[in-house]
Amino acid sequence: VPLSLHVSAPPPCHSLSAHTANAVVLAGKAQHAGAAAMATALGIEDDDKDRRRETRRQSSDDLKDFDLARRGSINRLHHSEKANQRATWSELRLNVAEIAESRTYELIMGVVIVLNSGLIIYETNERAAKQELHLWQKITNTVLLIVYTTDVAMRFFIYRFSFFSSKWNMLDLFVVISDVVSEALIQFIGDIPSFAVLRITRICRLLRFVHVLLLFR
Repeated sequence: VPLSLHVSAPPPCHSLSAHTANAVVLAGKAQHAGAAAMATALGIEDDDKDRRRETRRQSSDDLKDFDLARRGSINRLHHSEKANQRATWSELRLNVAEIAESRTYELIMGVVIVLNSGLIIYETNERAAKQELHLWQKITNTVLLIVYTTDVAMRFFIYRFSFFSSKWNMLDLFVVISDVVSEALIQFIGDIPSFAVLRITRICRLLRFVHVLLLFR
């Protein structure tokens, strides 16, 4: 008996093409959906970063505002206490305080201190060479000593015993006393090198000039 083989016919080519096209379309849609989802996720992440950055900036601004407000309160309290303390001051004392506490006065004194420091270095070199001081140097030293003594006296007149609570005042007082003592010893005993060393303490006034620079910072 002859065997009969049944072979199914291959599907039409146009059916395969339709399936392939559908698969490509579905893959494209899936890829597009994935890209859209990734973009959305990135957008959300960027939004979160922007929100965190804005929160940090706002927090920083709030801290700055708080610090400024705190400083303003302290300054107002300080000025209020200062005004209350000075309510009983005489007009002369108030006028002297206005001069001595002005930035212009501090700047002038700072320039004088720097010039005086240069003069001290010049004098030290001359003394090391065993040369006599010129008349203009002696006059300048006397004038500067009067200026510094007047400055200290003005501040003591203004602040009275509160004068001693400031390290700058104590520094200036120490230097002025050293100047007076050295000049007195040199006048009565002679220009002994060990006494002249006391003049070097005037260099300490440069610290006050640094304080003046900080005021104008």
